Amino acid sequence: MKRLVSLTLALMLALCALAVPTMAEEVVVKEGVLTQLNWTDEELESASNIVVPMLILDAPQDGGESEAEAQPAIKYDEVYYDTLDAMLMALNVGDIDEISINYATARYLEATNDNYAIMYRPDELANDTAIEQFIISMLTYNYAFLLMEDHADLRDALNGAIAEMKADGTLDELVQTQIEAAINGEEIAPVEMPSIEGAETIRVAVTGSMPPLDYVAADGTPAGFSTAVMAEISRRLGKNVEFEVVDSVGRATALASGTVDAVFWTITNDIAQKAADMSREERQELSRSFNPTDEEKQYMKQFDAAFDVSTLSSQDKPEGTIVTDPYFSDYTTVVIKNS
Repeated sequence: MKRLVSLTLALMLALCALAVPTMAEEVVVKEGVLTQLNWTDEELESASNIVVPMLILDAPQDGGESEAEAQPAIKYDEVYYDTLDAMLMALNVGDIDEISINYATARYLEATNDNYAIMYRPDELANDTAIEQFIISMLTYNYAFLLMEDHADLRDALNGAIAEMKADGTLDELVQTQIEAAINGEEIAPVEMPSIEGAETIRVAVTGSMPPLDYVAADGTPAGFSTAVMAEISRRLGKNVEFEVVDSVGRATALASGTVDAVFWTITNDIAQKAADMSREERQELSRSFNPTDEEKQYMKQFDAAFDVSTLSSQDKPEGTIVTDPYFSDYTTVVIKNS
């Protein structure tokens, strides 16, 4: 579903930032995204053909035009990058028009560099229409640890630590001291990793280029929110942690090869996770509770027919892997370069 969100936000950018063309015109948007896994081009195209009309239906119309007359013909040219740094370089030189990225990183980029601007703020959706509720669900992603299936014991131990940190407020505190503080320009204290003599070592892959979630500090050590989370888990489990810096596409390979025991991973959006335990009848009842219009119902039925949402929660992770419970949730948004 990462790519579906990418298409969603690209359309919103076109609607908000560009003059709405007639059906005879075409807007080409070059969008940078981090390298994706487990989705074919055909699946992604099918998703866009369903969700894009839903967003146009919800968009305000200008001059009393009908929805059909106002609907733009938009072509998305997706350009994949293995690192955020490479994607930002392409944006800076004009090779792409925008990037799709998590909201925390987008806010950090906008706050620390006048060259960047967020085009869409997911947390400002009114959430008072069926489509907006659907969009919010699709924009929300959870952050967890990905492991191989034979590491179920480690997964369970991580889940126990995550549950404790949620219950005692530690995760909320780390969000404030690591994420919000960085966005607000405050000085961030270095993450001190425990060193426990004779203890087992957990090897964790980090991309190192996704501030303020994770990045590599000037002295070459991994830093940021996810690293701070891992340091606290280390203390609670009594295990040492060793970080391996890899690019985004290399995380799954590092895990499968045994180079690392776990990787920071973005998993399914809220609507997919909730739907995983629902019957089709329950999902339909949930849709009805949104009080959708007839046109909204039509698009939602098309989505439900094209995608079995009960399986989306497993589609964005490689075969033979398992994930922990989430330790953080965030939206996805679009960043452009200021003119």
